[in-house]
Amino acid sequence: MARAKYTPEARRLLGKVVRQARIALGYTSHESFGAAVGRSARSIYGLEKGESGVGRSVWESVGYFLGQHLRGWSIDTPEAILAGEPVPELELIDPDKPAKARMDVAFSDAKADITALVGDDADADVVLRRVVHWRSRFRTLGLSDSDLFTVVAEAVKAASRTDDET
Repeated sequence: MARAKYTPEARRLLGKVVRQARIALGYTSHESFGAAVGRSARSIYGLEKGESGVGRSVWESVGYFLGQHLRGWSIDTPEAILAGEPVPELELIDPDKPAKARMDVAFSDAKADITALVGDDADADVVLRRVVHWRSRFRTLGLSDSDLFTVVAEAVKAASRTDDET
């Protein structure tokens, strides 16, 4: 089996490099990175920890994804690292992509959070506190109040669609 042929040291090195790449791209959690890669947070965590149960399909997905964002990376890069080849630099193809990724994650998280509150008929003060929370987060990412209002409007629409379906 392909999993057994790589040393624990090689797996730990790959995990360390993947973690550095994830952070360089602006993904602060295994969940958000896993969602972007198309793998579970648990698989990403296992890969970063060098666990032997993480197989080729996971590291190929990660390699493919990183190849879209980092020079010198491809679907084959993780296996090359496991085989002892040199680790490519973490050079961004588009230096603005990490910021864009953080913004996309914030947009998605804020919409899901506010949609859940509105859909659960939360008190207005609870919803308002969450909107204020997201306003602060959006500002740290360079997003405007207009961006937040767009998210709130989309969340209210999504919650009303959910109500209509029940």
